[in-house]
This record gives sequence, C-alpha cells and structure tokens, in this order.
Amino acid sequence: MMLWNLYFMLKLYLWLSGRLEPLWVTNIAFALALAVTAFVRGRQWRLLRTLIGLAVGLPLMYREAVVPPFARLVEELGAMAHFSMQYWLELAPRFVPPFMLGAAGIVVLLYLVVNRWARVSTLVSLRSSSRRSGRQGIPSCCTQYPQHPRRPVARRWR
Repeated sequence: MMLWNLYFMLKLYLWLSGRLEPLWVTNIAFALALAVTAFVRGRQWRLLRTLIGLAVGLPLMYREAVVPPFARLVEELGAMAHFSMQYWLELAPRFVPPFMLGAAGIVVLLYLVVNRWARVSTLVSLRSSSRRSGRQGIPSCCTQYPQHPRRPVARRWR
C-alpha cells in the first residue's frame, strides 16, 4: 500500500503546486479499486495488482500533468539520439532539480517512519472528514468505534 499512498500524496502535491489538473472522478474510482483489492492474498495476485495499478496510474498521471504531448517526445527522439552523455548530464538537473530528488528522499523516509505509528492511507483519503468530527485532526470514522482488540495499535522498532 505504500506505493499507492506515495502516489496519491505526490498527486496532491503536484495539484497544489499547479503542475497537475486532476480528473477527480477517475482518481476516486482508481483509489476505490485499489482499496477493494488491497486484501488480495498470494504473491502472484499482489504482483498482478501492482502491475495493473501501474498500467492505469502512470498514464493517468501523465494525462493530468501539464506537460507537452507524448507525440512531441517521439518526434524529437531522432535529434535526442545524437546528444552526448555530457550534454545529458547537463540537462538532467534542469528536468529534475537535485533539490527535488533530496526532498523526495526525505518525504519517503518520513513516510516510512510515520507509517509505523499512524495510518497514512487514512490521512490521505479522509482528509476532509476531520472537519466534521469535532476533534482536530482525527477523522470521524476513527472516533466512533474502539480499536479491534487483536490488532496492534502501533508497531515498534526492532
């Protein structure tokens, strides 16, 4: 589930920064499909779920992104094939600034730490319900029922 939490957090960040124009209904349907299939058992089925999710998620994000069409990249492949490695290394920081790579690494590390004690998927998907619950920062679905007795509240570092 970590991959999809990071995927949707990235989409929220890109939308807030103006680099993405989300198709809300499609994203909600995609998130629901991922949630319904989250309980799939078996290594082959989980791999298939991930591959199908990537096959849907990456083109969806590209469709929503504010970037030139893919056909333009295909047209320019002939010219780009003649670029030297030195020129590619000069271009790389312009497309993906080193600061962004560092920030992405920090976000992933923070996610891994926070995910041990909090359900990040709840925070990503139910952000608006905290306003209705009367408690700050706690979704209303989490304040009505006690925790299941056999489910651990928090995982500890080992």
